[in-house]
Amino acid sequence: MNKASKEDLKKDKKIEEEKPIVPAHTEQRRGMQRPPEEEEEDIRARAPIALVVRSPRGMQDVLWDDMRYWDIVSDTFKQVATSFNMKKVSVPVVEEAALFERSIGETTDVVEKEMFFVKDRSGTTRLALRPEFTAGVARAYLEHGMSSKPQPVRMWYQGPVFRHDRPQAGRYRQLTQFGVEVIGEAHSIIDVQVIHLAYEAYKALQLDAFRIDINSVGCLNKTCRPAYINSLKKHAQDNTRKLCVDCKRRSKVNPLRIFDCKEEKCQVVANLAPKITEHLCEQCKEHYQNVLRYLQDLGIPFRENARLVRGLDYYTRTAFEIISTLPATDPLSGLALGGGGRYDDLIQLLGGPATPAIGFSGGVERTIMQMKAEGVEVKNNDMPDVFLAHLGDLGRRRAVKLLDDLRRSGFRVAEAFHKDGIKAQLRNADRVKVQWTLILGQKEALDNTIILRNMESGMQETLDLNLDSLVPALKKRLHKEILTSHT
Repeated sequence: MNKASKEDLKKDKKIEEEKPIVPAHTEQRRGMQRPPEEEEEDIRARAPIALVVRSPRGMQDVLWDDMRYWDIVSDTFKQVATSFNMKKVSVPVVEEAALFERSIGETTDVVEKEMFFVKDRSGTTRLALRPEFTAGVARAYLEHGMSSKPQPVRMWYQGPVFRHDRPQAGRYRQLTQFGVEVIGEAHSIIDVQVIHLAYEAYKALQLDAFRIDINSVGCLNKTCRPAYINSLKKHAQDNTRKLCVDCKRRSKVNPLRIFDCKEEKCQVVANLAPKITEHLCEQCKEHYQNVLRYLQDLGIPFRENARLVRGLDYYTRTAFEIISTLPATDPLSGLALGGGGRYDDLIQLLGGPATPAIGFSGGVERTIMQMKAEGVEVKNNDMPDVFLAHLGDLGRRRAVKLLDDLRRSGFRVAEAFHKDGIKAQLRNADRVKVQWTLILGQKEALDNTIILRNMESGMQETLDLNLDSLVPALKKRLHKEILTSHT
């Protein structure tokens, strides 16, 4: 055991003779003045800063108060996806631009207006930040010969995507998606399993104010979607004066994109358009009816929406969206939290054999907005369990070692070892809202004891500093099981 010098013991005695310490909020209630250096520190923190560089428009920083929502969304989706036997994959943020232009469709809003292009230094390759995951996952399926694996291949993912769109509720230019892709099976039960997974993910996040919209967009058989496209072109031509400039052009090259337009006059035309479900071939009609029957068997509520076509050209047959049903006054009301569908022709379009597939993706930001709007509470697991304060040089030296011991025992410990005064340290403890504070002074260090203080009541007790006694005592007062750290 280290011995304290006479000077250290005098300093310790002087500290102990100070008047009792009370939390900062208690001092403020009593009208007690805070130290000038702390007042100055708060003033500096509140002072406006003239930044030289700010985050780009449509990009956001996520700080620790919101990160707990991100963590719970990520962890929950991982649990649900793995329970459906999905395996996690990761694909590059940057791909050749041709991948998205070819798969998503050159006349879609995503390709025409929303892609972020990256200038390659060599000037020989056109690159783009991914606007979605499906095309990249489909490329990876082909490039790594996944067709030789047991089919279907079930994959899940999470990460950022980029769209140069006008920022709106929960939609940023850098947004985060979670999703799944199931490649290699055409049976309608696979569609239902993906929709079921999406439904279970949102329910696992304790969300209720949403609905599932579903439709079939048919296939490329000439008696199916191509026949419907001709009917839709005629409808658009008959109403061409009512369409915006973009939709007049779209009606000639890709009339399905009229359904994506946000212009009110175009939506009126779209709502009066013929229904694609009335033009399905027999195979697509049977597939769609089977999907609806399986959903009913599982008790999954849905609403048929004949105007739902999704915004990407690669979709075939089943298309669905998760729509927020929050009150009309909420900015999320009526917006899509996620969506997906079949893309049976995409693998072949990218140079592979004809391979059926279906996927789903959801937006993390909108999901978090929905959680907050529905009052879903997420516990802040980053809060410290206990605060460790010290008195004097010997107390600080012992506290540094004790901090490491407690951390290895599974406790989250806050401290302010850079501060000398006990008052300043306890104010820090009060600010981080811990209920318990350990105080290790020079006297306690010599006696191999430590003071445990209840920050709410001010009551104190002396505990054995021996770790075998201290850890069980802390666990008992924290009323929870602490997992042993392996760091």
